[in-house]
Parts: sequence; C-alpha cells; structure tokens
Amino acid sequence: MRLCATADARAPAGEHRHQPFQYSATPGGSWEPPKVELGGSADAEKHAQIDTVAAFHAKHAPEARAALARLRQVALDCGDLVDELMNTERVASLGQIRHALYEVGGEYRRTPNP
Repeated sequence: MRLCATADARAPAGEHRHQPFQYSATPGGSWEPPKVELGGSADAEKHAQIDTVAAFHAKHAPEARAALARLRQVALDCGDLVDELMNTERVASLGQIRHALYEVGGEYRRTPNP
C-alpha cells in the first residue's frame, strides 16, 4: 500500500488537481451549495488500511500503553493536552487516543442554548 503520492500521480507544477470552489446563486439571489461527488474505497483498500492500523498497534503496543496512560493523567490533571497529544500520536492511533480521552472525560454533547 502506498502511503504517499508518486510523482506521476501529482498535478503538474502550477496546475491544481481540483477546480477552485465557486459560489452560485439561484435566480432569486439565494446561495446554493455546489454539487460535490463523494468517492468510496474499494474493499481491498479498506482491508489494507485495517491491516496497516493493526500493524501500527502491534509495533507500538508497549509505548502506546505508557503514552495513553500519561495522556489520561494529563487530562485528569487539566494539564497541557496539546503537548501530550504531540507525544502520544507518535505511538497511538487516533482511535486509541479518542478512546483514552473518552474514558477520562466522557462524551462531548452540545447543550441547547437557553
């Protein structure tokens, strides 16, 4: 699985791969969002990503446990989460980090304005 684009997959210098975002107005003058095509992943790509994350977890398991424990403690102590996240992301996946923060802080829910 490729982790970065090869030179032949990149747009030529000075050209953009995507069209610039343009606003459009309806006849009444109201704004209408542009049509956006969403692409999906093939099953092979999905399984390759799952395998990549599993390998990352296995490679960094001991360091991740320690880093996630430090992250939880920093969160509980109201410490500098950004600094600790910068260390933790080197050895833990986004899912592991999210789970660790959920354990100590719970789920964020927006409260309605009174």
